[in-house]
Amino acid sequence: MYEFMDGYARYSYERLQLQQPHLKTDGIYKKGYEYYIKCKNLNVEPLNEPESSIVEVFNKQIKILGCKITLVTNLPDGAINLDNRTMEEVLQLSGNPFNVIDFNKQLSLLLPKTFPRLWLSFNHGPQGWDVEVEKDLNQSELEVLKDKVSLLCGYKAEINCYLASNIEEKFKRKHQDPLSLTVSKHSTFNYSKALMEKWEEDEQLWSDNKRDLYLSGQANGWEFDKPQDSSCLINGKFGEAHNIRNYLTLFNEIQIVVPIESSYEKLLHSLDITEDELVKLTS
Repeated sequence: MYEFMDGYARYSYERLQLQQPHLKTDGIYKKGYEYYIKCKNLNVEPLNEPESSIVEVFNKQIKILGCKITLVTNLPDGAINLDNRTMEEVLQLSGNPFNVIDFNKQLSLLLPKTFPRLWLSFNHGPQGWDVEVEKDLNQSELEVLKDKVSLLCGYKAEINCYLASNIEEKFKRKHQDPLSLTVSKHSTFNYSKALMEKWEEDEQLWSDNKRDLYLSGQANGWEFDKPQDSSCLINGKFGEAHNIRNYLTLFNEIQIVVPIESSYEKLLHSLDITEDELVKLTS
């Protein structure tokens, strides 16, 4: 019932190591449903928080809410060592804490692009996943889905599938965070076939190469030492794009569709740029 807590505890431990690397630790341990991070010394000043203790920073800023994990110098009797996540598990985000939207986005990237569209939500009654699908899945598809859901959860997950006639309603967002991941399968806009193919191709390229990129520092067929031609279209008639500097660092060329005059100043404000600065960028 609480299998996911192992993942939350490991994730909390990793966050501690990343955010407070000077704190010397000796592993993560478990007793029942409680977790312990063994530390050499807790009288250590936390980084960037001189007025707080390392325990306070861990409890309030680092550990995952709901996970009963404690920093200790001495372990309770009967506590057993919990293995750290492997690099492969970290890469696949196995056991990461997600909200329901991010979980579905990450699952979408793990499934084949031809896989039927679906939406998962957690059912706290039977402690399993309810899956709304646009069409019935065959046995092979069910096995693939169960495997990928289990991979993300960090434990063997149980799923129940139901047909849903309006699955696209799950993908609609009133407000889209400009820094959040957007996946092609969850798009609700009527993009051209060519654009969707490029979008899917980009997602597949990432899925195929991320393991080599992170684990070996190399990716098949990629040449990082050569400049890549890249361009971006900002359609000011369609919506706002926030802070042009985000795009300047990513793309070689930026094309801007200027809106009608009444919306022009609003566009400049959203891009955080003046007209003079925009003119200089185009010259």
